Amino acid sequence: MIKIKSCYFLIFLIIAIFTFSVIRDSCFSDLIVFGTPVFIENLQKKLEKHSGNLENHEFIQALSIGKRDFSQQFRHNLAVTGTMHLVAISAFHTGIMVFIFGIFFKSLLFFVPLRPYTKNILLFFLKIAASVYYFFITGTSIPTLRSLVFMLFFDFFMIFGTFPHPVILFFVSLAATALLIPGSLLSMSFLMSALCVATVLKIWKLLPKSLAISLICVSATVNWILLVVSASLSGTFSV
Repeated sequence: MIKIKSCYFLIFLIIAIFTFSVIRDSCFSDLIVFGTPVFIENLQKKLEKHSGNLENHEFIQALSIGKRDFSQQFRHNLAVTGTMHLVAISAFHTGIMVFIFGIFFKSLLFFVPLRPYTKNILLFFLKIAASVYYFFITGTSIPTLRSLVFMLFFDFFMIFGTFPHPVILFFVSLAATALLIPGSLLSMSFLMSALCVATVLKIWKLLPKSLAISLICVSATVNWILLVVSASLSGTFSV
């Protein structure tokens, strides 16, 4: 009974956040500014300057600071090879980074004389701090925040030994993104990202048990959904 009440409360809270976000973005969008901290902007400029002479500087800058000011030739190469998605920070990249954060901080805490439960809580807050930094340094994109919230909420539930339902995490991540980034509900990247994740959650259990085949099916499905966006970015339709 308590779980049912908690579920209804969470649904009500998410609806309230969406409603508040829509009203805020419609009426007060000009008064809300979501800016990057000055020290991160300075670091971005330094990274851009030092990587400018590297052979693959466009690719490196896209993945490190979220800058996608590509030359016509580089954009053409990405389009004809179907690798445009590699230079757009998304759940794939954030998943790798959160995994690396976990390994790095676990290594630091390995010899710290704390109870496992206390270590897990400390590890969680360290991952939050690193994720906030990663979100800002890579350009504060909407898909990045949504995927980070999804993964961090998963970690939060796992601290208490509870395996959260992916659909609940999905709607929590959408609500958090809508609340933290003004105008996200009106953004095409937000809507398309949400559609892709919802599709993956829906079809994952229906796919073959083979992980490789499942990933191929998911990739094909997501690329089909993003066909319009991909065409507008690259000027070509992926086969």
